[in-house]
Amino acid sequence: AAEGYTALAVDLYGGQVATTPDAALGLMKAVDPAVAVRRLKAAAAYLRETPSIKAGRLGSIGWCFGGAQSLALAQNDADLACAVIYYGGNPPQDAKAVEAVKARVIAIYGTK
Repeated sequence: AAEGYTALAVDLYGGQVATTPDAALGLMKAVDPAVAVRRLKAAAAYLRETPSIKAGRLGSIGWCFGGAQSLALAQNDADLACAVIYYGGNPPQDAKAVEAVKARVIAIYGTK
């Protein structure tokens, strides 16, 4: 915050909290992709529209499941400045899967 950044963790689990790895996996698998994109876009709109935040540029970052969500936001928000994807599922192989992305992207997939 002292450097001028604002971070927002978006709740994609509808307020549910896992207490075991198996429960966490269950919550992750239950996420509806369309609902997740709507929530991510609403969070981005909140950051852009809140005067006290002053978000001139907006980016997303995520690991594993969150990496896939970072890519999904980049595919669905043409105004996103950048997206960082750490192990976000398998890298897209089809050009059509990423042609809507206008953001700068760094994707880290280990040996892939």
